[in-house]
Amino acid sequence: MTKMKNLKKNFLYNITYQVLILIIPLVTVPYVSRIIGAEGIGTYSYTYSIVYYFMIFGMLGLNNYGNRSIAKIRDNKKLLSRTFKEIYLMQIITTLVMLVFYAVFVFLFNNQYQEIFYIQSLYLLSCMFDINWFYFGIEEFKLTVTRNIIIKIVSLLLIFMFVKDKNDVYIYTLILSGSTLLSQLLLWPFVTK
Repeated sequence: MTKMKNLKKNFLYNITYQVLILIIPLVTVPYVSRIIGAEGIGTYSYTYSIVYYFMIFGMLGLNNYGNRSIAKIRDNKKLLSRTFKEIYLMQIITTLVMLVFYAVFVFLFNNQYQEIFYIQSLYLLSCMFDINWFYFGIEEFKLTVTRNIIIKIVSLLLIFMFVKDKNDVYIYTLILSGSTLLSQLLLWPFVTK
């Protein structure tokens, strides 16, 4: 009975978060489009699309693998700890390699948007600290969803407070990439519990 109750709670947390991530763009996109304009959005989108490829290679499917591996052994604390460390070490190594490749790519090939590319590197750095797979594996959705909801709302407020003209594409990028990094870092204090 407890397992069914947890399943229902996890489902509700997930639905709540999915609804929120559908609603937030409905609020931010018109505002950001009007303020930073098509060129600013284009710059952000272009630089994000590049860093996203590096993020994909940095994680190499570790989210699915980690989630599945942790779910299989979640009741064995000793094995759980060892498996977490092994998967996380692999994640650190692949992300560090991608950070180096990304820095070289930005330095050598992208002079036009170099500052935005450097700010976007916070997304890649956040991959190094992303342990959502662990929490999904132990079926602890409440913590991850609550954290994501709070971070999304705070970043929404920051956008409205600090993005005021077309030159604020740097601030917009910093808010979005910085909130992603902060979101990942906030999970770490709870991992030992």
